[in-house]
Amino acid sequence: YLKKDSSKKTNEDNSNEQVTTKRVLLVDDNKINIDIAKNFLKEYNFTIESCLSGKECLNLIKSGKEYDLIFVDIMMPEMDGIELFKLLKSEVKFNGKIVALTADAVDGAKEKYANIGFDGYIPKPINKKVLNDVITNVLNEKNETPKEESKVTVKSEEYLKENGVDID
Repeated sequence: YLKKDSSKKTNEDNSNEQVTTKRVLLVDDNKINIDIAKNFLKEYNFTIESCLSGKECLNLIKSGKEYDLIFVDIMMPEMDGIELFKLLKSEVKFNGKIVALTADAVDGAKEKYANIGFDGYIPKPINKKVLNDVITNVLNEKNETPKEESKVTVKSEEYLKENGVDID
């Protein structure tokens, strides 16, 4: 009897986790890049799916699949990430967050993708700290209480110190 009760609690806990777990889609034409990104994302407790083209991504969304966050490779054959982004917003009315994941790491690239409308930008090769910062920012925008979290200045000060800024 006790085992049944504890298993019920476990099932309840798991169902709660599923409700709070973010669903993420990786769109990249390179399977190795997908595997690398999945490896970086595994610690976030996301439900992660992937596909190898913009067309496949659109088909998943049209079929009713829902995602909180989509990481889109920009340089893909047939349909690049920018075209995919535009179709996700206009054609299928995707309301989740979309982050550009690209080797286009030149000066001004972050602003370029922000101006297009992407919710975040991660240059390749993926840097764990940049990934974490983007995920935190993107998901905070989606949460109901971003103001409370933005009051925490310790993280900001630590970030500045780590990057050589004299905060005194």
